[in-house]
Amino acid sequence: MCHRFVATLIVIAAAVAALAPPATAQEFPIAVGRDSTIAMSASFDGRNYLVGIQGDTVSSTSMTAQRVSPTGGMVGARISLGRVGTSSWSGPFAAFDGTNSLLVWTDRTGANNDVYGRFVDPSGSLVGSAIPIAATAADEYFGAVAFGHTNYLVLWARGGTLYGQLVGRSGTLVGSAVPLTSNVMFSGTLLGETAVAFDGTNFFVAWQSGRAGPAQLYDIYGCFVSESGVAGTPFVVSGTPSPRFNPLSVAFNGTSYLVVWNRDVGPGYPSASAWDLCGRLVSPAGSMGGEFVVTAAAGDQMMPSVASGGSDFLVSWTDSPTSSALGRVFNSAGVAADSAFTILATSSAGFPLSSVFFGGHQYLALDTRVTGGLANGDIYGVLLHPHTAGVGEGGVRQAQISLSPPHPNPSTRSTSVAFTLQARAVVSLGVFDLMGREVARLVDGKAMAAGEHAVPWTTGAAPGGVYFVRLQAGAVVESQRVVLLR
Repeated sequence: MCHRFVATLIVIAAAVAALAPPATAQEFPIAVGRDSTIAMSASFDGRNYLVGIQGDTVSSTSMTAQRVSPTGGMVGARISLGRVGTSSWSGPFAAFDGTNSLLVWTDRTGANNDVYGRFVDPSGSLVGSAIPIAATAADEYFGAVAFGHTNYLVLWARGGTLYGQLVGRSGTLVGSAVPLTSNVMFSGTLLGETAVAFDGTNFFVAWQSGRAGPAQLYDIYGCFVSESGVAGTPFVVSGTPSPRFNPLSVAFNGTSYLVVWNRDVGPGYPSASAWDLCGRLVSPAGSMGGEFVVTAAAGDQMMPSVASGGSDFLVSWTDSPTSSALGRVFNSAGVAADSAFTILATSSAGFPLSSVFFGGHQYLALDTRVTGGLANGDIYGVLLHPHTAGVGEGGVRQAQISLSPPHPNPSTRSTSVAFTLQARAVVSLGVFDLMGREVARLVDGKAMAAGEHAVPWTTGAAPGGVYFVRLQAGAVVESQRVVLLR
């Protein structure tokens, strides 16, 4: 990571929770030992997470991945992607397309920096060879990746120009790289300096650009990119410029994007930084709400991350004075639902470098603990269930449940969802797409007796693809994948 952050790095992202994660959440090891590793991205295939990991016992720059189950167990051995990254943070970042996950990173296997990707299927097997996405005699740097309906959009930069490259499910580059701006700001690594999400029709890309003139001032910009690779006109997202630039994040909640970024409210270099966090909602049509303050607490509030598994957003960041991860929930109107709360604190194992990803019915928090810069990193995970406010209070029962795979699966018109309750519980049962949007509510907060139950899902007009069925009884959640054929 570049010198602008020193040891205060990124911390935890998301949840659609109303308050803090459950007190019972425990870390579990993903990559701990004599190797130096870092992980900041994961995808979910409806059954397991795939965590992109930089570093192994051979080299701190090896590109690898690890499957993790929804219960926190390691699934299979570490997967080598057969390539190496740079000495800076290179990736890999992951996204899932309904069949495979594409991992993308800044590659240093050759004589210069290139952008490469590689597919991994749900069984953990490599699919095909590594894919050169941007590989010329010049240096290219990877920034972010997201999947739409048919293509991935990979962001990368050469010099000060930011490009978007469409990549198909087969790994074929779709068209030429599309220039988005000739003035993208980054230092050492592009990761975190750009962000991309998909709203069901278009991608939205966010980045930071410097203003012309002697004063160092930076603005947040955004633009839409269609799935056919047509880029819209860039527009300014931030209302007030910053005398320094720092990483940003973006997420879509089914209605709006939330862009979150750092603004230095101090005089700028060479004075000490004074980082606050700001946010702004952007609609899929490009209209924006007012800029609002996420946090203006004393000391540097740095490295924001945002995600959503429903209508709410959870923004997280690093609180420099305490070296801990704080979070704050904002509703779909951009109004804070609570005050800031502690998500993760530092420990003797090192400083937490964290991020969160929604996968089916819960969030996976990746927590890389480093002892200085990006050295000696060990990776842990924490599973966080959405809507956890009040869990464990007032005698809430932790009901034991068992959710069977839907049958038939794959399905064409209807499928049956069977589950077992060990005790009477209030049950919710829904069907979600790969973006976490609920497409059907089968049971809505109904008190159900202990025993076996079966509920049909008539698929209606839902398009073909991968879905997951999510069962919640009390504070316990399980999910199963179902494939819909059309």
